[in-house]
Amino acid sequence: MRNKFKLFTFCLICLSLAGCGQGESNSVNNTVTDTQTLITAELISAKFEDIDLSGDDSLGDKIVLKFDNDVTLIGAPVSFKNTISLPVNGDSFGVNATIETGPSSSEVTITLGAGSNLLLTGTYNSNKTEVNKPSGIKVEQGNIISVSSGEPVFGVADIESTLAPGFIAANELNEARGYHTSTLLNDGRILVVGGLSSNSAFAYTNEIWDTGTWTDTRDLSLGGATGGSMIAQGSNGSRYYIGRYGHTATKLNDGRVLIVGGKGFEGKLDSSGNPEVSDLESAFLYDPVTNTFSQTSSSLNFPRINHYATLLKDGRVLIAGGFNSTVRQTIPYVEVFNPDTSTFTDLNNQMKLPREGGSAHLLPSGDVLFVGGQLFAVTPSNPNISLYIAPNSELYSLIVGGADGPLLTDGPRRNYSYSDFSNGDFYIFGGQNGSDDSDLITRYNSSNDTFESAGYLNSARAYSQASPVANGVIVVGGITTDNTIVAVSSADFYNLETQTSQSYSMLNDRFLHQVVAVNDKEVLVIGGFSGTMSSYSGRDGEAQSSCEFFIVP
Repeated sequence: MRNKFKLFTFCLICLSLAGCGQGESNSVNNTVTDTQTLITAELISAKFEDIDLSGDDSLGDKIVLKFDNDVTLIGAPVSFKNTISLPVNGDSFGVNATIETGPSSSEVTITLGAGSNLLLTGTYNSNKTEVNKPSGIKVEQGNIISVSSGEPVFGVADIESTLAPGFIAANELNEARGYHTSTLLNDGRILVVGGLSSNSAFAYTNEIWDTGTWTDTRDLSLGGATGGSMIAQGSNGSRYYIGRYGHTATKLNDGRVLIVGGKGFEGKLDSSGNPEVSDLESAFLYDPVTNTFSQTSSSLNFPRINHYATLLKDGRVLIAGGFNSTVRQTIPYVEVFNPDTSTFTDLNNQMKLPREGGSAHLLPSGDVLFVGGQLFAVTPSNPNISLYIAPNSELYSLIVGGADGPLLTDGPRRNYSYSDFSNGDFYIFGGQNGSDDSDLITRYNSSNDTFESAGYLNSARAYSQASPVANGVIVVGGITTDNTIVAVSSADFYNLETQTSQSYSMLNDRFLHQVVAVNDKEVLVIGGFSGTMSSYSGRDGEAQSSCEFFIVP
């Protein structure tokens, strides 16, 4: 029985090992059995490839698993998740993820499905597998991956990625621009509207970002192509694309985006038939479902540029302040947009002090706090229109109008960036306290209605852009104004807990750009102007089509 058993075992081995002979003697049989070695393959690395340059794991991205021996796929690949797992809670390959051999004989590739969830910064630690920890991957013996002899394949690895903390390249805009707006839509896409390209030319196009790709809103692939632009009827009866900059874009409660005012061309022609650039009174609603822009039922009562637009608790939008070229002054007028009627209503209650170049914040009370800024105005002692720094803050109520707000602890500020939080607190970063650039960080504490010092940026800057993300705020780009106006090529990540800033080098210097947090792991930086400029308008800088992601540390 023992010899028969040996022979039976030998026959099975011959079926799985290429080149086995037949009719060998028992002595040969014993030699083969005694010298046979177990051929295995161990996972040595797992590398993530950001195929669509979305800056995150998404549909179609890949993970390449490399082993220390040649491997092959067996069984039903649809069930590969039974053999290959993600140890961190909440991680997912996504719906309908797939697996295939290659690109080399010792590798297999997983293509992510829809709704994948991975954390690709940091290093996987098998002792830290709770939600939102760095992702790893585990291969267990099963019926999917095997060496040629069918022996075990196993191993655990960190998912390596180029998405290290800092900045990486993202896909470019179709049209270079600065002075535009960028709005995160409810479905995760981003709407970019207007702005200026190089040499002060209008960017008449608008674009949609969708998982790494930019598409002109007029593109047939988005649907509603005939309505994919803002169009005005000219005074000569012709239809014109509207170009604008210095406008606002506010996402409404129903997901539509309200685009208001700015400066540009909306079909008006002078007596000679030439386009007339002016402060704009028009406003449009963008519907992301139909990809259409439609003009509101009424226009602004007061055309304005660089104004404030604040979404109120009842869903209306408060439009306040800004500059009007007709009077050549900053205006104190306030009006409210009602999305139910698509109309603007002038409010009799004005701002106490006209403002622009600051910020407006919705408070838990429902009132709006205007902070800092500047104004072009005449005064009793100076009949000539002059530029002044707006002091402190102003509390605005729709019922009583403007009143003095809390004192700005760190002094008057303008041209800063800011970041709002859901509890009513907000932070302001840098800016200018007169003509000097500032590195100050100031927090508004909504619990006691006061401003307080909250640390410093690593470098002073004005006209930066900021976005909350993860446990901090990223403050991106801007300008420095020491003798010349120069776009900044660095960013500071401000940690809310430690009140400290960490600096990162950007791929491009940027001014009058936009930043949008696409999720809690990365921020997309969009367009802007670069180089050395002669004025704060930035319009003699070079417009950028380039974009980049900031990956959170």
